[in-house]
Amino acid sequence: TKIKLVSRKFKVNWGGLNHLKCILHLAEAALNNKDISTIHLISGHDYPIRNMAYFQDFFKNNEDNYLSYFELPSKKWPYGGNDRIYHYNLYDIIDAKKYRKYIFKFVDLQRKLNIKRPLKKNAPKLYGGDTWWSLNRNTLEYVIRYTKDKPYLLKRLKYSFCSEEIYFQTVIMNSKHSKNVVNDNLRYIDWNKRNGNFPANLDLSDWDKINSSNKLF
Repeated sequence: TKIKLVSRKFKVNWGGLNHLKCILHLAEAALNNKDISTIHLISGHDYPIRNMAYFQDFFKNNEDNYLSYFELPSKKWPYGGNDRIYHYNLYDIIDAKKYRKYIFKFVDLQRKLNIKRPLKKNAPKLYGGDTWWSLNRNTLEYVIRYTKDKPYLLKRLKYSFCSEEIYFQTVIMNSKHSKNVVNDNLRYIDWNKRNGNFPANLDLSDWDKINSSNKLF
């Protein structure tokens, strides 16, 4: 196993744009290794369910991308996700883990005053989904090129909420790479509040369900 340390470049507040910028920064570092054909974005809570041989066999000659997505607005998110995009969310400025209620109040005030941030008419169709994905090299290289050649979307997502749950889905699903997207990120996640966390912190009661799933992490 080869491990590479990537130096910290951004200060990250939960929910802020710098989280997305960190992911893009890490993606570029991973792509510098020409031997890598598939890139997996995981969190510090994630752990591989399958062994290395399974991973190698699964992704051998596999050009698919594994990314959860849905069109926005969507019933999956409160207010269809509009609050994330059309109102000012101050997560990069305020530590949401301490003062999130004030961010909520500010967004609620904007909603009551009918304040809506505009999108350019030629902005891409917006998609959302989970943060975590497994992408092939060609697709991730496209995302990085798009970010450099067409910076509007990244800049526009400043003061949005959890932009990393919008950016990759939007860029990829508006491209030719969408035809290779499987709407499944292959992560076993229990989207219930349990064991003091949302999504749930898993425990031994989840063991059989995890092993019988088709998930990778």
